[in-house]
Amino acid sequence: MGKVYFADYDDSLVGYLGSNGTPMTWGGLGSGIGQLDNPWGVAVGSDGLVYVTDSGNNRVEVFDGQGNYVRQWGSQGGGAGQFEIPAGIAVNSQANQVYVSSSYDDRIEIFDTQGNYQGQWGSTGTGGGLFNNPWGVSLDASGQVFVADYGNNLVQVFNGQGGFVKQWGTESCLSGAEFIAVDNANNVEYVSDALGEVGPLTRTVTLSEFSGPRRRV
Repeated sequence: MGKVYFADYDDSLVGYLGSNGTPMTWGGLGSGIGQLDNPWGVAVGSDGLVYVTDSGNNRVEVFDGQGNYVRQWGSQGGGAGQFEIPAGIAVNSQANQVYVSSSYDDRIEIFDTQGNYQGQWGSTGTGGGLFNNPWGVSLDASGQVFVADYGNNLVQVFNGQGGFVKQWGTESCLSGAEFIAVDNANNVEYVSDALGEVGPLTRTVTLSEFSGPRRRV
């Protein structure tokens, strides 16, 4: 079984659970190399490198599997390769692409795994391909990109270059879609939502099919 990595937003730490269940962490509050300020998303490449959205510092930091600093990219702003609070992150190692949601300016940016900017899509709005605070990002085995569109209470699906495919969700089903994960079979997606709270009021919604029934678990 592989390591389970996590981001500790409040304590500005990232880490994984050791074999005995003990957390092994790194980071700490700051803006220096290897430091973090409210890390949000974590993704692991096929080579074992760990990609972290360092939201308070408006950058992505990359570490090896033991927490040693490798590289970083990004700064605050609305230009190519810049961020306004990066949140979700997903890595397609086969295609050499990293997807990052720049949540406060409503776009998804694409980089290669070295951090070179490759493109983007999205802007503010409510239609397909438009966002209102996109947060979580996940990929399926075919490379489709799933985005948790927090403010629009939606999950939106795109091809790997940002072409809109489909969407689903309503406020009664997803009240603030936050985190999203797609399983290896590509037919079950786990979406967490929150009614303005974190903790006991956060619940998970399982969607077995786009057109099928939604059930809360």
